[in-house]
Amino acid sequence: MARVLKNELRNLRDNLMTCFRETLPSKQFNSLLSLSIIWLHVLADRGKEIQDPEERRRLEDEFDQGKRAIEHGIRRLYEQTDEGSIEDLLTSPIRYLQRLRSAYHP
Repeated sequence: MARVLKNELRNLRDNLMTCFRETLPSKQFNSLLSLSIIWLHVLADRGKEIQDPEERRRLEDEFDQGKRAIEHGIRRLYEQTDEGSIEDLLTSPIRYLQRLRSAYHP
């Protein structure tokens, strides 16, 4: 079990790091996702020690729920970036803000 969780976790962590490089998350959101990855590491490590099948299922459910939450966060970061490109923000902040405003206030 722990080996499979570690592989899933490695892929998720790689996706998250790619997302951080391609988007500009807020400090709070960046911290939240980073701490969530750390918690999933803790769960995966605990999985190696658990012998009780019921407890293992509970741990896997918690891991899956955390993984889905992180994947949702990654999707939201990309969606926010698609609403206005980072290049626009850096080169023309006014145009970027106008585009965001029109997207939310038609």
